[in-house]
Amino acid sequence: MDQQIKSARTIHDSSVEVIPTAYILIDGGVETSTMRVTNTKPLNPADIDTIVDTCIAAELMGKKAVYLEAGSGAKTPVSPDIIRDVRNKVSVPLIVGGGIHSPEAMNAAYDAGADIVVIGNHFESHPEELSLFLKVLNDSKDPKDFTSADDDRFMRLALSEAEKALAANEIPIGCVIVSQNQVIGRGYNLTETLADVTAHAEIQAITAAAETLGGKYLPDATLYVTVEPCPMCAGAIGWAQIKRIVYGAPDPKRGYSIYAPRVFHPKATVTAGVLEHECRALIQDFFRQKR
Repeated sequence: MDQQIKSARTIHDSSVEVIPTAYILIDGGVETSTMRVTNTKPLNPADIDTIVDTCIAAELMGKKAVYLEAGSGAKTPVSPDIIRDVRNKVSVPLIVGGGIHSPEAMNAAYDAGADIVVIGNHFESHPEELSLFLKVLNDSKDPKDFTSADDDRFMRLALSEAEKALAANEIPIGCVIVSQNQVIGRGYNLTETLADVTAHAEIQAITAAAETLGGKYLPDATLYVTVEPCPMCAGAIGWAQIKRIVYGAPDPKRGYSIYAPRVFHPKATVTAGVLEHECRALIQDFFRQKR
């Protein structure tokens, strides 16, 4: 904190964007420079529940990203199990670093749910391997080609948004928009909070995504929403030219497929039923309690 306080005024008065980040140190099997410099005690990698709870607490306290760090010079990187469990509970970007010495370890981190993988010391001692890592990265699956695991992962993020709506006593529907395997927009239902009938989760997420990209069209994006879009939201999705729509539970009363089945962009594709049980249960429980 001393160093942050010393630099606070300079950063505040500059044009540098500040991204509050939770830096969470995981034991990598050796005393690292981070431990020596900061005198930080690392978390036990076997205690995944505590690691996940720490990440959840970080997000609840307003952190905009989580950095899971095994430390420079770590013998073992953060395990895929840890990354996967954190990814399923935290919606902010997830950064993973420390102890990653091979393309296989890099891909394992990405496959488990990391948004960014940091590799530093390895390239300092083996600069000739940079081209190998880049080749493996470029030869790996096209981030536009989503697998069922990807769909589950992003739908769980949409469910996290829906839970925020539930906490606000709103109908629990959540949405995230993804491009190049990165979340560029997220939103949840706010019709009661904003006294605005158009404040659906999809509309909130489309607005956020457009702000992220600096343009109104999202032709390379995939939209994940927990419940089938209504005709209004489907129209907005169509106008935004979103190429792929994934939803969880169908809406047999107000779904777009009943009233406007051709409203999406002509080249758009639709995948239904991803995590349908979880999405359906969340909204059914909400209305059951209201009765």
